[in-house]
Amino acid sequence: MFATSSAAPVTPHLYRSALPYFGTVDLWRKAVASGGFAFRQNEHYQRRTQRNRCEIATPQGRQLLSVPLLAGKHEACPITQVRISYAEDWRKQHWASISAAYAAAPFWDEYCVCLEALFWRKPDTLWDWNWGLVAWVVSELNAGLLLAKADDWQPDLDTRAEPMRPQAASTPYPQVFTERTGWLSNLTVLDLLMCAGPRAASYLALP
Repeated sequence: MFATSSAAPVTPHLYRSALPYFGTVDLWRKAVASGGFAFRQNEHYQRRTQRNRCEIATPQGRQLLSVPLLAGKHEACPITQVRISYAEDWRKQHWASISAAYAAAPFWDEYCVCLEALFWRKPDTLWDWNWGLVAWVVSELNAGLLLAKADDWQPDLDTRAEPMRPQAASTPYPQVFTERTGWLSNLTVLDLLMCAGPRAASYLALP
């Protein structure tokens, strides 16, 4: 199923966040507890954050995937105007890495066709790229989550990045390479979907 780019009205309970490249399991757990996300579309880009980075599980451990951006001072640029670079075929590289990591996952066959199609999109901005992926995750979780676009970002008060690594221990779920790497916490939510499928939403609802 392809998710649309439509957004729900902003309500106070939704979890305020920067729009991530998929987003970590811990970030999605906060969204599930809040009924959904309100992504700040008037914030400014910050480097080395979930805005253009995610981590997947491989036989060697964590692998970082990073969406390249056109040259420029992105930190001074509103997130909706940050443009993606296609000078290299990073979409093909990311898809090859994801395929290698999750081809043996229990729910790969269920998700791979739609997910691959999402990777052949070529939007100009990081915002549009991320929105498409996050909206797809929402549709697959089937948990009634809302996606909204918020304009309440306050630069002086709200500049902390969502951590890529966990702040506290989380409940393990079966992963593809656990026997080789041990449990890898707070990977991209894509890891959880591929490994847990329809149970992903229940896992995210755990305290």
